[in-house]
Amino acid sequence: MNDEQTIQVFTHLDLDGVVSYLVLCWAYGKKLDVIPTTLMRLQQDYQKFVESKKTYSKLFFLDLDVSSIGSQIDDKKTIIFDHHKTNIYSFQNALFCVYNETSCAKLIYDYLFKATNKQISSQQKTLIALADDWDSATKATPLSEGLNIVYHAMSNKFNSFVEDYYKGFEQFDKFKQNTITLYKKHRAEYLDTLTPFFGKVEFEGQKDVKVGAVFCDKFVQECCDWLFAVHHVDVAIAVLIDQKRIAVRRNANCNKVDVSKFVQRIASGGGHEAAAGGNLTDEFVEFTKMLKPLN
Repeated sequence: MNDEQTIQVFTHLDLDGVVSYLVLCWAYGKKLDVIPTTLMRLQQDYQKFVESKKTYSKLFFLDLDVSSIGSQIDDKKTIIFDHHKTNIYSFQNALFCVYNETSCAKLIYDYLFKATNKQISSQQKTLIALADDWDSATKATPLSEGLNIVYHAMSNKFNSFVEDYYKGFEQFDKFKQNTITLYKKHRAEYLDTLTPFFGKVEFEGQKDVKVGAVFCDKFVQECCDWLFAVHHVDVAIAVLIDQKRIAVRRNANCNKVDVSKFVQRIASGGGHEAAAGGNLTDEFVEFTKMLKPLN
């Protein structure tokens, strides 16, 4: 690719987002200017970028639902790679590469490498596979969970992860192994404190869906996984009171339910069929009245 191009990247601040950024860097053969962000911060971060008056030849958005700023970025310099079904803005000029893929990192790899026969190392392919395993909730290997734990435990996590894994995945050293072990210990202790709420409800047109919910302030994905493993719910909801946010996950055995539609309708949010997030709205609070604690 042309080294003279000035590239600016916005990417999601989760594991899939940072690996998606790395895949794009590998395609260009260099580290690119990047602004890691979240769905909640996207409008604010983009506005700051506009006010900086920085020039660019290409503007990438990776693993982000850009519907909220679609009208502002719809030009031929913009390229969007994403796998959120809620990313529905009708672009006329931007290159809009949005497909129902298991992860954005895999989508970018397929588009920029697999389809063009360009080569990356086996370590780089492994990193993509681990991000895909985690983001898709397949969890075929404990390495993907370990990688996610290591990422979120890092100081200045985005930049630190890029430095550590720019050449691809390497086995965890002793320090990272200890980080994973300590995290799992704290997680187990925290899960023991949870009080779950349950209900069999009609959920997005599907009857008798078993929904479980917990109030938590950390270990969000793990709280949902605990509801699946211990209480065998179809849909798990983690309610983050302090952040006024909710996270909704679908059990792998319940493929008829689309949780992204639920959060879009009732919590002003979005995401994927199996994983989504939204705001703690009055409508959601009303929904929770159907859930009760175990007797």
